[in-house]
Amino acid sequence: MLVAASDYVDGVVARSYGASSRVGKFLDPLADKVLVLSLLIALAILEPATVPWWAVLIIALRDVAVTGLRTWSKSHGRNVPTLRLSKLKTALQLFFLFLMLLLIVSTKVGGTVEQSGRWMLHSYIPYLLLLTLVGITVYTGWQYFYPREQPARRKR
Repeated sequence: MLVAASDYVDGVVARSYGASSRVGKFLDPLADKVLVLSLLIALAILEPATVPWWAVLIIALRDVAVTGLRTWSKSHGRNVPTLRLSKLKTALQLFFLFLMLLLIVSTKVGGTVEQSGRWMLHSYIPYLLLLTLVGITVYTGWQYFYPREQPARRKR
């Protein structure tokens, strides 16, 4: 999770100094996707009952589709900015991954912590978080391809 924290700090520093580049605007979301997907794949291998492959596949397909759309748009002279909701989605994904890693580690500690960790890992909580994550991931992907119409501004 140190990687996620350093990514956040990097973004704050870059915005505060107005330092951005076209390459950075493309690579930063791509790095986030690689981080999230690699951790999801690792969790699907370690805990396939808790992090099912269908969820990893849905999240991966959304990320590939949005990255493809952004790349295609850029090659045609259009910019597709990252949605605010997508930034929230990434933060929620990283929080979910941190929580899952913490639960997995807690099952290795022993004693009451281990028992609690096993119960939490195999209770409904990870599934609820996962379904929420898949839902927001699909919704944000939908927003890239079918954006909501902006209300017309009134002339004064």
